[in-house]
Amino acid sequence: MPTNNSKDKPSKRIEYRGENVRVSRTGGISATKTFKGDGVGVTINTKHGLRLHKRLFKGTRMGFQNGNF
Repeated sequence: MPTNNSKDKPSKRIEYRGENVRVSRTGGISATKTFKGDGVGVTINTKHGLRLHKRLFKGTRMGFQNGNF
């Protein structure tokens, strides 16, 4: 009896990634721009809003996005 392989195989990922834009089959279109300063950064994303992040020390960052810490 033949089996349905659609459950076994993952979905095909189709996407394009540019410098400031990402287009995918399931996620749609998203544009991003990041501004960096001395240990502080701001990222603006059309899908996820505004993100503020600060470097605490090497390898550790603290971020704040859409009211979430």
